Formats: sequence, C-alpha cells, structure tokens
Amino acid sequence: MLRKGLILFFLFLCVLSINAQNDSITTTYQLEGVKIYGSKKPINALALLPIQTFDNQQMQQLGFHRISDAVKYFAGVAVKDYGGLGGLKTISLRGLSSHHTAVSYDGLVLSNLQAGQIDIGRFTTDGVAQTSVALGHSSALLQTARHYASAGILMIETDGKAFLYSNKNTSVNGSLTFGSFNYYQPSFRLWQKISPKTSIGANITYIKSKGDYPFILKNGRLITKEKRQNDDISSLNSELNLFHLFKEGVLLHSKVNYYHSERGLPGGVILYNHDAKERLWDDNFAFQTNFKALLLDQRMQMKAILNYSYARNKYVDLGSKYPTGMLKEMNCQNEFYLSSAFAYTLSSALTLSLSQDFSLNKLLESAAITAHPVRFTSLTALNLKCHYKHFKSEGTLVSSFSSEKTKNSSSTLTRFNLSPSLAMSYALLPNNSLLMRLMLKSCYRMPSFNELYYLKFGNTKLRPEQAMMVNCGLTYKGLLCNKAKIETTVDVYYNKVKDKLVAFPSLYVWKMVNFGKVNIYGLDFTTNIFLLISKSFSLQGTLSYSQQQALDRSDRATYSFNKQLPYTPRHSAHCTLVAQLPWLSVGYSMSTNSERYSMMQQTSEYRLAPFTEHSVTFSKDFMLKQVKMMCSLTLQNITNQQYDIIKYYPMPGRQMRFTTSLTL
Repeated sequence: MLRKGLILFFLFLCVLSINAQNDSITTTYQLEGVKIYGSKKPINALALLPIQTFDNQQMQQLGFHRISDAVKYFAGVAVKDYGGLGGLKTISLRGLSSHHTAVSYDGLVLSNLQAGQIDIGRFTTDGVAQTSVALGHSSALLQTARHYASAGILMIETDGKAFLYSNKNTSVNGSLTFGSFNYYQPSFRLWQKISPKTSIGANITYIKSKGDYPFILKNGRLITKEKRQNDDISSLNSELNLFHLFKEGVLLHSKVNYYHSERGLPGGVILYNHDAKERLWDDNFAFQTNFKALLLDQRMQMKAILNYSYARNKYVDLGSKYPTGMLKEMNCQNEFYLSSAFAYTLSSALTLSLSQDFSLNKLLESAAITAHPVRFTSLTALNLKCHYKHFKSEGTLVSSFSSEKTKNSSSTLTRFNLSPSLAMSYALLPNNSLLMRLMLKSCYRMPSFNELYYLKFGNTKLRPEQAMMVNCGLTYKGLLCNKAKIETTVDVYYNKVKDKLVAFPSLYVWKMVNFGKVNIYGLDFTTNIFLLISKSFSLQGTLSYSQQQALDRSDRATYSFNKQLPYTPRHSAHCTLVAQLPWLSVGYSMSTNSERYSMMQQTSEYRLAPFTEHSVTFSKDFMLKQVKMMCSLTLQNITNQQYDIIKYYPMPGRQMRFTTSLTL
C-alpha cells in the first residue's frame, strides 16, 4: 500500500508542476557572468537526503590509504572486512545487505552480477578528490538510472576534471608508502594539457604486502601467539583519462582502467589450521566514455555514458580432499552498458529529469556455474525536483525490466518492477539553517548469478528482494561563535525487507531461498565542527553515532524470531579530529562497535566482543622551490586491540604506515 501511495503522490506532483510554474519570477535581468572553477565543498547538513563526505585533504590528514578505511567512519555504514589486505571488503547501509549499496566511480555505477557486490578494498585514496556515501541517491541533477535504483550509494570522484580547468599545463605526482607486514605501495600520476581544452592523464598504483601480522589465538584456557598465513597480496591498478572541452558546458571524458591482483585467502582461524592454500587472481578491464552538454541556454542538460567492462577471476585450492588434488574455478564476466540522462528546467521552482540505462551481462567459463547466464536489463528513472520558498521536494519513479536466459533452458525469464520514492524538506528558520526532512523509498535487488545458478547452492526460483525505507530527520548548519562552524544531523529510520535472500539448510546442502523478513529500526547522528583559533591554527572534528535494531521477523515459530541479525552491532560510534598547526598537522581517529553475534544463536560461542580502535597521523607539507613535498606517518590501532569483524578472521593489530610524495 505504501508503494502504491508513493506512485500516486509522485503523479500528483507532476500535475501540480503546471501550477507551480505560475509562482516563478517573470522579470529577469541579464548580468555579465563570472567564471569560477574549483572544487565545491558540499554542505551535507542542508541536503535533502542524508549524505556524508570526506575530501582529499581530510583523508590525507587522517591517514586513510584506502576508501574502505574512510567510509567506515560514516554513520549507518558497515564495512565487512575479512581481515588483512587481501580480504574481501564490502559496504552496506543501515542494515541492508551490501547488494543494495551501489558503488559509483567517476559517475559510473560498477557492476558485478556474479557476486552482486563490489570489493571496495581495491580502491586507494590516491588521486581521489572526495568520497561520499548517500542514502538513496546523490543530489546531482544528472544521474544514471542505476543511481536512482539503489538503496544507497558510495561515490568516488577523482581529481582529473579539476586539472582541466586549472592554470597548470603539467602536473606530476609520485608517492611511496611503506609500513608494517612488508607493506609497499608506490604510485605515480601525470596530467598533461595537450591544448587549452584538452588534457590527458595517467596513473598507476602498485601494492605488495606479505600480510603476516601477529595475533593471539584462544582455545579454551590455552592462549598462543600466531601469525596470519597465506595473507599476501600484490596488485596493480592503472588508468588512462582524456578530457576534452568542446565549448563551454560541453565536455567529453574517456577512461580506460585495468586492475590485476593475486592474493592468498588465509581462511578462518579454526582449530589451529595453518594449511591455507587458497589463491585468487583477479583481472578487470573497463572502458568508459562520458559526454555531458548544456543546451537551450543551460535550461537543458544531457549526459551519455558508454561502458564496456570485463572481469576474470581464477580460484585455486590445493588439498587431498579433492580427487585430483586441486580445485580450480574460472569465471569471466562481460558487460555492455549504455546510459543517457536528460534534465530540463521548467521554471525557477521545477526541474524534470529522465534517465535510461541498458545493460547486457554475460557469465562464462565457470566450473561451478554451468548455466552460462545472459541477462538484459533496462532501467528507467523519472525524477521531479520542486523548490518553493522554504520547501523542497523530490519524487522519483524507477521502472526495472530484466530478461534472462541460460544455456540449459530454452525459456526466457522476465521480471518487471516499479519503485517509487519521495523526499521532502522544510526550512524551520528564515535563514534555512534548520531543516526538517522526510524520505520514503522503495527499492529491490535482483538475485546474483551465484545465488541463482551456483552448483548445489543456487535456486533458479528466487524472487527479487524488496525493501521499503523511511527516514525522518533534523539538520542544522550555523555558527557557534565567530570562529566556529557546526553542521549537525539527526535521522531516525525504519527499513522493512521482505523476500530476503538467505542461505537456508536443506537435506544435504545449503540453498538460497526467499525466506527472510527483516524490520530495521535505527538512529544516525552526525556532527562536523570547524574551529579557527588563529590564522595558522585550526581544529576540525567529526562525530558519528548509530543505534540500530535489525530484527528477524520471518517466522514466529523459530528461535531466531525478533532476534538481532548476525554481525549487526546495536551501537557504533566514530570520531575524527584534525589539528592544523603552523608546523604540523595531527589527525586522530577512533572507531568503536558494541558486541555482535556471528549466528542467530546469541550464545557465548558466537559472540564477537566489542572493540575500539584508535589511530593517529602526523603530516607536513613542504615547498621546495616549485615542488610540493608531503610526508606523513600513521600509527593504526595504537592500543594493539585484537578484534574480529568477521568471526575467525582476526584483524591486524598495531601497525605503521609512512608516506612521502612529491608534486610539481
């Protein structure tokens, strides 16, 4: 009923748009424009939808070397980490699975239909202008339909566009990071202007680590000191970029990316098992062209994206448990993706946009998936923004159509769904510093290829997972005094998930089924404070707190009914503080989580103890003639706290990272 009501309300907004145009200002004065180029820092506290951001300077001052290190400090965000550098790292929002969270890289939502989730551990902070996490979708006018279709999105934006508009003709950056457990990370970036309207860029990052960090193993009363085994990683990430400005407001951006990694999979620490011989190789290639233009005196905007991506992974495990002494699996994914978006400004109060995505995905050459599925997907998103005095609203309707066929079946499986959403805010004070906001959003996610077709585990009769999200909050942006600024948000939310996809034990093996129903209640609180003490001394701090109840509501007859979902802490808090001194920058970060359970049985056997991790970073920028030099030293987990995010996968203890970079 709620979803149908949202659809009717969205259509009602479209009808009202005609009347709203009458309230627009009819007398205009044409003034000479002034062009200002630079990076605009978003005011998250005034956003219609909850959004949290770290820019490049903050990530550098806090010693965040990977995107996964940064986003875990956002409220409502959970990063599942299977330990070490080579472990899988996925992001999820507000108790929903990681499949509901999209990952956007320079405006393109990445896809992995085999697993249904993106490993964010591959992304470093080198060359990243800012990273953000938004509930629902971002506030950008032109977005792909994939953005609108997601429950939440992680956005990673690189710094290439800023160089195109800068006064520099050449920019070169080289950096070297090394640290504990034989960690080594050199990187190089080059930007060059071919002409005033054309620039090219290249960057490459290499990471190598043995990953043999120590940990303490407890088995009853016996406590021993061990080292993580088979946790090494070597990876290479390279990228080429081309920017061309045809004329003011008409921009072409092409990108080629290649990523390769080889890593050991250490497995869980169970019964002193050191016989970990699993290896994983990943190769990812992607080509993307993005064209954006302003038309009709900037009243109309359009954007088109063409993308091809190829992903190949090879998994090998050695052991006598296999008849041939080895298990080898290879999977290849191909995706052809086309997206277009149009936005038209109807009046000063109304903007209408339409996004259309087409994608074709193929999965081939897998020993565990013999169906060789092919899926065609069409996503259409219609969005209407309204702004009248102190009131803002935004309605979105997403239409999803998919057609799927396998080698083993002559029939074609089709699915269709409508997902509406509505967001509103109202300024309670005349200066718009205090806002009240409300969001209702319906979304769903298709089963991944693994969930549908994986040998003995998949279930071809799965239905898409449905989710309804409700958010209500207050936001404030203002001054504490002449030299202190504050941004604060408080949001309460309710998420309801039905047809939840879970692994359920059948007679001999586990099967994916639509079994779960989950109710999620929570509260997110964020504060960002900036204090300017003097011209050369400032303090900037962030604080986030989340309280969450994610309750299983599937079956009253089961022991798990009304119990907290596994790996979901009821309380989590994070804070950062950066002191900018005349001679040094000092950054401090803290992250804490309450107890969790790895299974629905909430007994001591499955309990994960609460933990708190503290880190500190010292950094300094120097100018050596025309060369900018930066040095930083990061001490992570300075109290040497041992903890697991995933049970039996211990996280590293105390460690050090030292980085030096040169930019000219």
